Amino acid sequence: LIPYEQALNWQLKLQNKTISYLDKYIDRSIDKSIDHEHSHHLVLLQHRSVYTLGSSSQSISGPFTKQFSNNKLLDYEVVNVKRGGQTTYHGPGQLVVYPIIDLNQYNKDIHVYLRKLEKVIIDTLSYYHINAGLIPGLTGVWVNDKKIAAIGVSISRWVSMHGLAINVNPDLDYFLNIQPCGLNKGVCSVHEFNESISFTD
Repeated sequence: LIPYEQALNWQLKLQNKTISYLDKYIDRSIDKSIDHEHSHHLVLLQHRSVYTLGSSSQSISGPFTKQFSNNKLLDYEVVNVKRGGQTTYHGPGQLVVYPIIDLNQYNKDIHVYLRKLEKVIIDTLSYYHINAGLIPGLTGVWVNDKKIAAIGVSISRWVSMHGLAINVNPDLDYFLNIQPCGLNKGVCSVHEFNESISFTD
């Protein structure tokens, strides 16, 4: 389980490495298409329990408490992050994917990028016989009106960081402690539909 701020530092280093490569390409007229090692990176991990507050987070989004009325204690950190969106939860049982991608080589359109991330999630879940889809006007992936995967990104010089989180088998009580992404909608997990799936899959 990786602390959130440690993973954030990894992302920043990889993003800065890619941006430095772009500067070298601009200054020296190097063909950037020949060296993808400096252009694209993918980080996959699980976090310790943490609530991340995006640029649109408000106090009404939570987190609200450290202890539920049934005396269940919630152990978590709270971190402010430079990404779009509101309050989200990351923790054990959730697959977090951070693509560090040079979008200069593709389509420099953040909405196109978000839609591509959603499609990757939908196609992956379909492989495991989970019928997921979109809700018009909302970012993320849903099953029966409940969110199964969240997306939040930031872009610098058209190099991405942050990414997506798929609920495989997290403790869903942590989502009751916030208004996920500022929405009055439920949250679900992969294990609700297919308990046989593990992280090694």
